[in-house]
Formats: sequence, C-alpha cells, structure tokens
Amino acid sequence: MNEVEKVLKLCKDNKIAISTVEKACGFSNGYIARLRKGFFPPDRKQMIIEFFGKDIFGDQPQEVKRDLSESELIKIEYENADDMTKEMIKRLLTYSRRMKRNDPE
Repeated sequence: MNEVEKVLKLCKDNKIAISTVEKACGFSNGYIARLRKGFFPPDRKQMIIEFFGKDIFGDQPQEVKRDLSESELIKIEYENADDMTKEMIKRLLTYSRRMKRNDPE
C-alpha cells in the first residue's frame, strides 16, 4: 500500500474527510488524489504526520490522535462545505439564537 492509499484508508476508517486533512495541512483541494506516484514529498509527508499526531506511514497500525480541537475540525468542515450547506447552518444558528432569547422572529 503506497502513502496516498494509507492516508485515504485512515481517513475512511476514522470518518475524516480528505478535504479536512488537505485544508488543515494547507494543501490545495484534491491534492492528495492527484499524487500519481502515490508518495508525498518529504515536507508534505511531515505535515500529514503532524496532522494525525503520529507517523502513519510506518508498518505498524497506529491509533489516530488529532491535534486539532473539535471546534477547529468543525470550522474546517464548514469552510469546505458547499454554499447550500453553509446557508442551512447559518439558518440553524440564527434559529437557535432566537430560541435562546425567546424571540420567535
């Protein structure tokens, strides 16, 4: 299994969007899928290791440890969402704030 396949499998197994890894590491959208040879340049490989908190490219299966907080991961997912999803989230937040204030509209 090459490095790209390892990252894709780890993301799938842990329900982490590839775009989340790309965004957190500062890669362009779709960068990981475009690596034709299946290996990362050393600097990019280090960024991925730092994202997961462990050397995921070793031969031993390793537990995922995220250095990002849950709110940081949510922010990255929001930034990668399409416009309709962002609009729905904004509406839900507005509704939630109104309910807290007891303000129907």
